[in-house]
Amino acid sequence: MITSLINENLICLNLQAKTKEDVFVEMIELLHAQGRVNDKAQFLADIHAREELGNTGFEDGVALPHAKSAAVIQPAVAIGISREGIEYGAEDGQPSKLFFMIASPDGGANHHIEVLAELSSKLIEDGFIETFMKAESAKDALALLLEKKEELEAPEATKGLLIGVTGCPAGVAHTYLAAEALEKGAAELGFEMKVETNGSIGVKNSPTAEEIARAEAIIVSCDKQVDMTRFAGKRLVKTGVKAPIKDAKGLINQALEAPKYVASADDKAPESGESKASQARSDLYRYLMNGVSHMIPFVVTGGLLIALALAIGGQPTEAGMAIPPGSMWNKVLDVGVVAFT
Repeated sequence: MITSLINENLICLNLQAKTKEDVFVEMIELLHAQGRVNDKAQFLADIHAREELGNTGFEDGVALPHAKSAAVIQPAVAIGISREGIEYGAEDGQPSKLFFMIASPDGGANHHIEVLAELSSKLIEDGFIETFMKAESAKDALALLLEKKEELEAPEATKGLLIGVTGCPAGVAHTYLAAEALEKGAAELGFEMKVETNGSIGVKNSPTAEEIARAEAIIVSCDKQVDMTRFAGKRLVKTGVKAPIKDAKGLINQALEAPKYVASADDKAPESGESKASQARSDLYRYLMNGVSHMIPFVVTGGLLIALALAIGGQPTEAGMAIPPGSMWNKVLDVGVVAFT
């Protein structure tokens, strides 16, 4: 259930933030106050690391900052609305007003990913975003997320099979949003759709060789490298993970008219060198920030002990303040020096 990730206290309908950074800080505070994050600085660093891989702002004023982080105790989604809008760097150039910050634990159970897929289906519902923005209370907003929309009978899939592949660097939000959009678009056009997701819980729903053989077209919407050689000889279009979220039906029609794909030797690599280098930079940044976060208490405590030892136990000498050897304050000084070291 989506309530395992979201509650009324994680929804803020009037963010005070004026910048993208302020949005991150304010929403991380919501997560921390609910006991979902135990290290705000670490989670902020991980959010920034994810943003370096690609902006998480969508069109229509929606942004989904997210990260997998060791600072996350329990998975959660914080939701915020900025009435004035924030310059977020969205591709359409418009300010972002609706924010979903997804906190995912680094390792451990991944059952929350299925709930995120449920949230993804809500975001692509026609009119949902506009209705959600008009919510007058956190209770009303949560009710909209929990509301079960009456499913209309989908057109019969008579036009054949399509195969989609989605994936983003973190494998949390965009992966499942894109998959939902492709499935919805294919159903409306009368196609059967199978989507492979390259998410944080691994590769799921991979098509078989037989399914690939009978597929009318392939849509690969990934910001990470996947095995492309299996699609040789099929009509194929390759885009970023955001493309189907913007216009899934247009992308499907484009794939149906695309030339047949010719595989190259580079397509066999699970990850390109550029992707590895980008991931390495992201990991290094995360590790450094993690180290700094854990060392700050030692530095602060050591500094305080040294200052107290000199202020209370120090005696003026010609060379400056000195602490008599063997005194209690000399031992306090030693502890402070060890903490600094």
